[in-house]
Amino acid sequence: MKKLIFILIIILIIVGSIFAISKIGKVKNEKDHEKEIFESLEIEEANLTEYIVYGTHLNLKGELKGAIQDVNSVNLLLSGLNGEKKNIKVDYEIAPDKISFCTSNLINEGIDLENLSIDKHYVLLEVSYGEKNQKKYYSIKNGTKYPNVEYYTITKNRSNNKINIGFSIYQTEEKSTNYMALDIEHSKLPKNVYDVIIDPGHGGSDNGAENRKI
Repeated sequence: MKKLIFILIIILIIVGSIFAISKIGKVKNEKDHEKEIFESLEIEEANLTEYIVYGTHLNLKGELKGAIQDVNSVNLLLSGLNGEKKNIKVDYEIAPDKISFCTSNLINEGIDLENLSIDKHYVLLEVSYGEKNQKKYYSIKNGTKYPNVEYYTITKNRSNNKINIGFSIYQTEEKSTNYMALDIEHSKLPKNVYDVIIDPGHGGSDNGAENRKI
């Protein structure tokens, strides 16, 4: 019996050590990716002038000021701590002194919050310049009056994600950088948050589904 207990203790120690090493490795990789992200950024920062969470989407509007020349394309880039990168198409206008961008002119379009992976995604402005299509990346600071927002995904298979749409500062000895991020984790719905299902189409020109006995 003592021998069995001793073996179980050894197994628990080994499993715990493997888990701890895996956790340390994951944290180190995330720190490396975070450092890589912020070292790739330009000194200039894009300014967020409006952001709206409507339905299941996040709609962003903003601008990048400065001398603007030879722009080929403008996108948003979601750059995650796990190394995943996702481009988000934006509408944009170019003036001599700034780029104005918008995820959509429709309030219910933009970044689909329901289909983002569990991770911390930094929201960057990606601008491609010149004949060589050189890409430059800019952090986004909050120029609106609105603070951080918590969003909960629709319940699927009794599971939800919590998304913190947040703004903060990345600080190093050399400089401080304002940034926007979508921090996503599994979470149960709080007691004061509900899924609401709307059944449209009853009444008016579209009567919707009907059950009639003929």
